Parts: sequence; structure tokens; C-alpha cells
Amino acid sequence: MRLSILAIALVACSKKAPPPPADFENLISADTVSVMKSKLDGFFVLLYARKLMDIQPCWNDLEKRVVAGYQMSIGNDSYFIVEGDLPREDVEKCVKVNFKIPPKVTADGDLVAFDTPGVGTVHAAWRGRYIVFGSKRLVEPALDAPPEVAAKWKPLLPTGPTEMAMTSIDRRVAPLIGDGLADWSLVIDKLTREPVFMSGKFTAHYATPADATKGHAYIKDWSSRGKWPIAIDAHPDILAAFDGFAATIGKLDPKVNGTELAMSFNSDQLGGPAFFAGVVANFEKLADKLPAK
Repeated sequence: MRLSILAIALVACSKKAPPPPADFENLISADTVSVMKSKLDGFFVLLYARKLMDIQPCWNDLEKRVVAGYQMSIGNDSYFIVEGDLPREDVEKCVKVNFKIPPKVTADGDLVAFDTPGVGTVHAAWRGRYIVFGSKRLVEPALDAPPEVAAKWKPLLPTGPTEMAMTSIDRRVAPLIGDGLADWSLVIDKLTREPVFMSGKFTAHYATPADATKGHAYIKDWSSRGKWPIAIDAHPDILAAFDGFAATIGKLDPKVNGTELAMSFNSDQLGGPAFFAGVVANFEKLADKLPAK
């Protein structure tokens, strides 16, 4: 976690001129399977970073310039991108007053390496309005992705403002929504904390209209029976919670249009704040049970 966080604050230390700016889709590596876009108050990397710093006014100013944060998932690993008006010089000055122990900074080809005792090494690079950071083995492919990767992802990425938007080609969710899956997305368009409320839309695209129809029937089958379709080795209370979640999904009304299946929802329909708190608390136990395909 700390490896990812330090790069966003420390990348300004290099004096090497950055390469020409890149469009976001050009920073998606060939191995990326999911892209999650969040507003600042939902981007866990920056939220966690605040806990590690003695926050100064300059850092608050930098945060105001952040447009969005992105988590780029590759299997069970990730690299990160932050977007905003974050000039290297401004970040460099602010880092000096926010971090008590400066890291060792060295050039590593096109990247900058940040080595901090007790934390490790993070590699990062600037691309115009984007800072790409994470482990070297994930960052380098993102900076040199082939054009066909950008062409594949560009029509899939969200375009409008949202609280959170996740787009994925990860087919490990097939046990939930059926085979023949091409891509899927989850968008949270409204999120309030007082009162607690969330609304959004889940969309899946299948290879053929027949696959979409089968997917719809499959979802309605397990949800109408109130039976979570993935076997989970967990406490009975957790199993009951997911079966209850399955039953609430059964109350929704998925729509099929050609190869697309779409399902709108809000948190009241799905059991309210207390139910979601229980689901979130046990999400990692569920995620570990998603079989690879």
C-alpha cells in the first residue's frame, strides 16, 4: 500500500523533462483487465496518504487540482494513475514539507525510482496531466502499450461524471452473470453519507444476443431462489448474508437489448445501509473465491 502512495507525492523530484502528454487510454497496459475511476474522496490511495503526512496548505491545494484517481487491475495486482493539474515543480516543493524523511531518488531509464527505508521502491512517470505509479513491472508496460490496446479500451471507458465507474473485461465474474461475456461495467452515479444512499447501474455486454438472453435467465434463476451462485467457505452468517443479497437482486428488473444486459439499482432496494456494511466487511472473502477462467 505504502509503495503506491509515495509515488504520487514524490514523482516531482526528477529533473528530467517528461515525454509528450498521453491520452488516458494510451496508459492502459495490455494485461489490464479492469479500470476503476474514482473522485478524490473515493480514491483510497490518496485517502490513505493523508494519514501518513503532516498535512500542509500546499498539499490541500494540490488535492483541489486532482480530477480523478484510477486503479488499473491486473489479476490480483494493480498500478495507479492520478489525473489533474499537478505541475512537477509544485509537487516537489510540497513534498519537502509533507514528508519528514526524503526518499532516495534515482533515475531508472524513463522512470524515477523512489526508495524509502521501511517502505521499498516505487517507480513512477509523468505523462502530461497523468502520473502513473506502482511497481516497475506494471508501470513500464503501461507507458509502452500498443495502439490496439487503447483502441480496444477507448469505447469502453465512462464518459460522464460519476462517483465511481469500473469497466472490466475480467471474465472471472462469469459465475455471477453467465458465459459469453465480453465486458461489463459498474457505475455509481449517486452516493450520500447522511443519509446513506447509493444508486447506480450494472451493464454487461455479451458476445451474442443469445448469450445475453441466457445470462439474463441465469441471473434470474439464482437470484429468484435466493442462492448465491459462488461456493464460499465462510461462516454461516456470511453465507446467509450473500444469499440474502442474491434474493434482493431477484427483486431488480434486468433489461436485455441485443447483446447488452443492464440493471439499475439503489441501496434501498438492496437492503439498505446496514446490509451493505456487512457485505463490504466480508468482500475480500468473497473476492478470493472468484474462480479464474
